[in-house]
Amino acid sequence: MDNDIIIETDEVSQQEAYSKTKVLLSKRSDIDGIFCSADQLACGALKAIYELGISIPGQIRLTGFDDTLLSSSGIIPITTVHQFVDKFGSLGADILTDMIAGNIPEQKHYTIPVELVKRAST
Repeated sequence: MDNDIIIETDEVSQQEAYSKTKVLLSKRSDIDGIFCSADQLACGALKAIYELGISIPGQIRLTGFDDTLLSSSGIIPITTVHQFVDKFGSLGADILTDMIAGNIPEQKHYTIPVELVKRAST
């Protein structure tokens, strides 16, 4: 794997993603897709890509994660991974209720499905 294209941010903010995306794309013109671990980061990356004059999705594709309102409300709606947060909450409440009742959960790992929401950025 090409580790120089895996960018970590110090904070989850649009400004952080904007800055890191500008640096990345100034060094690597061969990148044709960016996956961000949060929609807020994808919005910052989108701004940087737009300012650099790179076509979305023609030259580069962009995907976020969360499916927050941010991903669908911009000029270019961002493809994202939808999390079913109600299922997270329900599962957490059930486990907590069981633990309060003195029952130790046997299962330590849970899988909650996600769904790809395709929009204009891919």
